[in-house]
Amino acid sequence: RSLLGLGAADTTAADDLVDWLYGKDIGDVDGDTVTDESREDMGDPLHSRPVTVIYGGTAASPDIDDGAVYLTTNDGVLHAFNPVDGGEYWAFLPQNLVDRARDLYTNDRTEPEDRDYGLDGTIRIVRTDVNRNGIVEPGDGDKVYLYFGQRRGGNSYYGVDVSTKTAPQLMWAIHAADLPTEGQSWSSPAPGKVRIDTEEKQVLFVGGGYDVVQDQQPYTTDGNGAHVYMLDALTGALLWRAGNASDSGANLQLADMTNSIVGDVRPIDMTGDGFADRLYAADLGGRIFRFDIYNGKTVSGSEGDRLVEGGLFASLGNAEDSPRDETNTLRFFFAPDPALVTIEGQTIINVAIGSGHRELPATDVTTQDWFFGVRDYHVFQQLLSSEYLASCPSPATGPC
Repeated sequence: RSLLGLGAADTTAADDLVDWLYGKDIGDVDGDTVTDESREDMGDPLHSRPVTVIYGGTAASPDIDDGAVYLTTNDGVLHAFNPVDGGEYWAFLPQNLVDRARDLYTNDRTEPEDRDYGLDGTIRIVRTDVNRNGIVEPGDGDKVYLYFGQRRGGNSYYGVDVSTKTAPQLMWAIHAADLPTEGQSWSSPAPGKVRIDTEEKQVLFVGGGYDVVQDQQPYTTDGNGAHVYMLDALTGALLWRAGNASDSGANLQLADMTNSIVGDVRPIDMTGDGFADRLYAADLGGRIFRFDIYNGKTVSGSEGDRLVEGGLFASLGNAEDSPRDETNTLRFFFAPDPALVTIEGQTIINVAIGSGHRELPATDVTTQDWFFGVRDYHVFQQLLSSEYLASCPSPATGPC
């Protein structure tokens, strides 16, 4: 009752709301006068996608009867379903979303402009199979973790252990107060492994999030979301962050990082040793950033002696222009797509990306959007932050 903001005098209202959250037809929606039956509905998975995990069988012959389908919905619930008969194993409502359930129960928001969101982000699965036999065996140390954010629903990220599909455990939840100037949590957490000093860490990379000031057409800088975060995958603790010049606490300060990073961050293991050593990320100012991870170094330190170096790899919109041509107000809502290719005998990383105003897809008719392929010629060479050039000489001698 305290989570719902209800006191002792509200016993009936609290009980009805709790029963409604459990799925009972408290309002007799079907008109059959029975109020303790299932109302058989759920929230909408607007921007999220269902993910599946097969727990039994073998790698060669999975057992679909021993699986689970996981899905987040905008009533603020993470669902786990039986993929064979559609029955629900369980549902999880985060504590910080319980209070808003009252509005859903009373249906206070009825206008289209009052459209509300709860868990609107896509789930990322991280699965560890110790003996690689294709079966999830928690007794052998096998693990299945679910990671997801709220997207339009809020600023939080969650980690849930579903190694036993019928016995989930919340590992951690982080909120806006835990991450500096965190925007809406749009990035799907990208897993990787790094070595910080001598310690190996399972980590997640996420962008800083969406700032709602971008719900317009003209270019603007962002007060929130201009970050890249590295989180501990098991605890949710913030291990490292890149931010702009005003973020004195950032482990890496980049003057050009002034716009929200809402798409996924792309980690790459360039050396094949199991550790992430390269990142690419893009922002709502039409920029692409590159980062190099120097595994074995400490998080803090001066250039050349710190875990991550990086800089502005490409600026393709009008963020640096003065005056600005509004037809070139480019926004990157999705992640860059790096690919190792060989062209005329030269190996490069082609970084592909497309621009577009995802929040104003029909009404932003001013901007001319594009698909880009940007070539990274420093394929296996790690770079220091000072090696990123403000402009390109001819021939180019560094990243520009």
